[in-house]
Amino acid sequence: MHNLKLKYKNTNKVSIHQTDFGSNNPSVNKKFDAINAIDVAYHVVDENNFDIFIKNVCNSLTYGGFLFLTDVFRGNIQTPSHVKFRSLTRYKKILNLYGISIIALIPMYFFLNYPSDINSVASKKLMNRIFQGTTTLSRLVFGEVYLRMLYTIDCILTNFQNLGVSTKLLFGCKQ
Repeated sequence: MHNLKLKYKNTNKVSIHQTDFGSNNPSVNKKFDAINAIDVAYHVVDENNFDIFIKNVCNSLTYGGFLFLTDVFRGNIQTPSHVKFRSLTRYKKILNLYGISIIALIPMYFFLNYPSDINSVASKKLMNRIFQGTTTLSRLVFGEVYLRMLYTIDCILTNFQNLGVSTKLLFGCKQ
């Protein structure tokens, strides 16, 4: 965030703020044209805090403002204690309360993140092996070439798979 503030310090069209939208009193009291909550919401594991988080984010958007938020959008997935994925139905219900329309749900990864949105146990095990192997293989055998190749394949497969098999980006707009 420090680098962003330095980069945009001489412009009055961009302001960079950081706050805890999960608190009852976020430190920023203004409206924004865009809010980036990428890789944040699923780390709010308490349901009451999640409701507060979503309320604060939505209430901090201007009308016509954009929300960027990531999750798997599927509930009932076993996760570590610091993560809680929620269903798309849950998001639709709470975002609707605050006037946020979902414009798009865009898959972000295929191989490059844990494959949590797969029903088949065998497929999930295979994808998990590929995911776990990327770090080891890239360091020990192929290096950057392997990662570039895997990234290219990941982009192609993500485009073919309607909603991907892991993290998705929710793009919403306040109406």
